[in-house]
Amino acid sequence: MRAALPLPKPLSEGMPETSPTQENQVAQVEPGTPAPVPSQAAQSGFRKGLFRTAREVVAPLVWVYILVKLFVFDADVYLINRFIPSADWLITFKPLVIMAILALTLLAIKSTNLLILLAFIIFYPVIVIFWRIPRSIYIRRSWSMGFFAINSALSAAVNFKYNFVSTSALAIVAAIGLTLSGRIWMSVSIVGIFGLLLLAYFRRFTAVFRPSQIFSAYREFVPKMREATTSACAPDPEYQGLALDLMTEPQRQKWIQNLQTLVLSNTLYIFIANRMSDYQKSKYNILSYIISILWLIVITVLSFSVVYFALYKVDHSLFRSPSIPSYFDFLYLSFTIFLKGGSANLAAIGPLSQAAAMAEGIFQLLLFSILISLVLSVRGSRYEREMEGVIKGLENDSSFLESYIREQYNVPSLSDAIALLEDAKSSLIGFIYTVVRHT
Repeated sequence: MRAALPLPKPLSEGMPETSPTQENQVAQVEPGTPAPVPSQAAQSGFRKGLFRTAREVVAPLVWVYILVKLFVFDADVYLINRFIPSADWLITFKPLVIMAILALTLLAIKSTNLLILLAFIIFYPVIVIFWRIPRSIYIRRSWSMGFFAINSALSAAVNFKYNFVSTSALAIVAAIGLTLSGRIWMSVSIVGIFGLLLLAYFRRFTAVFRPSQIFSAYREFVPKMREATTSACAPDPEYQGLALDLMTEPQRQKWIQNLQTLVLSNTLYIFIANRMSDYQKSKYNILSYIISILWLIVITVLSFSVVYFALYKVDHSLFRSPSIPSYFDFLYLSFTIFLKGGSANLAAIGPLSQAAAMAEGIFQLLLFSILISLVLSVRGSRYEREMEGVIKGLENDSSFLESYIREQYNVPSLSDAIALLEDAKSSLIGFIYTVVRHT
């Protein structure tokens, strides 16, 4: 055994002892002595930390305000009228108020920092989606969460056309109900909202029994990638079968490059298959169902709030309220009807408004009793079967590539191919070992 290293002596050892009187004299500070000033580095670090904190707080708040303003209601108008009605001039002169805030901000911080802050706020969703979430997944090595993010992105891409058209149509008919007046326009808004809601629920219901478009894309993409890889990395007949030391330098470099591409593809297929198997066991797919259900709840509540508001604009007697209701009151009414049965302050008392409330109850029944049970049972088992098919396909493609390497490159096994690439100082050998370690 190695002998233990001697510990260093304390700094106080060997130094003359200090009496209590001397300690008091050292601790005493002459009156009038200025306090120590923090260094410029410390002040600069504090300012940078404060700026980063303010940036992280302001950016999400701005985007929440924009989304609520565009898709829910005028939150600023509601808050001012509710809590500080004497400051309604802030609403009238809102552009000037915003300009004044920007001017004060420009005076408080440097122009460069202001530009950085504005750029950070503008691109905040892009930064979160394309940088922070992937970086967090990589740091945590949460491959299951990574596959959930990839599948969510693929699903959004596959359904982008329908989602964009339906969301735009819903926003248009909702805007008609909120901004215009007259029975004809209100009828157009209400009928359009009901039609789009029925379409959304129908698609969600039939999606339970349809094959997943994501896994269909996987099944089509992976074999094509394998065929493209083997076609691009086929050994040249000019040097096929030659020993590595008998090849010319260009032939040797091309041979090694093709081999490392095939080995890397093989290890990636194994890695993806294993990680997808872990993802399947983690049940992260249930999270996608929960998100879709929450989205249906959001659009249902928002849609019926517009329906109630449009009915009120047609006939005030359809609702009972102690005061003139705002849109937010109808949003609260829709939320309470969907969850617990109604609001005490605002109530539907007319036949049309009560029919709308019953329709919202029917949508609630569809969502909670039919969709949830089907999604968590039928869709869950179908999802697992389709994922097992994708995993099996990846494993088959991996086995095919390994056989292809043995037959076309005369390498006994995959481990021998990796060792050969290491001896040849392949440029991708480090990355290949990294993939193998996480496989």
